[in-house]
Amino acid sequence: MGRRVGTSPDIWLLDLARLVLTRITVDDAIDNDPVWSPDGKTLAFYSTRGGSAALYQKSASGLGQDELLLKSDAGIVVPNDWSPDGKFLLYQTTGSGSMDLYVLPMTEKGKPAAVQTDPIFNKFRGRFSPDGKWIAFATNESGTFEVNVRSFPGNERKVQVSAGGGMQPQWRRDGRELYFITADGMLMAVPIKSLNPFEPGSPAPLFQIPAIGDSPDSGVYAATADGSRFLVIQRVSGAQAVPLTVVQNWTSVLRK
Repeated sequence: MGRRVGTSPDIWLLDLARLVLTRITVDDAIDNDPVWSPDGKTLAFYSTRGGSAALYQKSASGLGQDELLLKSDAGIVVPNDWSPDGKFLLYQTTGSGSMDLYVLPMTEKGKPAAVQTDPIFNKFRGRFSPDGKWIAFATNESGTFEVNVRSFPGNERKVQVSAGGGMQPQWRRDGRELYFITADGMLMAVPIKSLNPFEPGSPAPLFQIPAIGDSPDSGVYAATADGSRFLVIQRVSGAQAVPLTVVQNWTSVLRK
């Protein structure tokens, strides 16, 4: 999670069982948009250190140094997901003038490779399927943002799975469902009949998510591995301020 302390956000880890926050990054630049490695030991994140957009990684324990993965002059480079085998980091960047998807090899040194690019339409929030053979993402190539799924690697097949608007796709851990949010904030579930070949069913509504913003780039929910529960960001409103009591001359009370 990204949390602002001072003027710029840093990466923090929240232990849900103990409700304890641990700070992972400490830097004056922006550190944001963390994604987990498949083994849960490492976090990749976006940073503006050195005055340019960059990808870094760091141990999820918070120990050790932050490691630079990629510097970009494109203006923004945001990690989206790590492939299940740990070989690729999927990220979005303004490479061709629009927001595009690329992968960065992680197990051996190599150059970034384009996944879904064109100079006109935007592509956001790519997610690898649990078998690593498909990538779900939101794109506005149809005139409105819809969730598409395409094969990986290569580009043999691409399927639109949402209708009437879709953003922020996420897979269930076993690959049998794909979730997304509609333009009016409804969380939808798409049954996946088969991953090989890819065969989606019809989207079904689950529940309404409180409106945080309509950006396809803003992650506002996360699903548990079995899809039985969801962690949802909700804006707190109407909270009452805790009264502050000031006691003057309290030392005189102690003497009595």
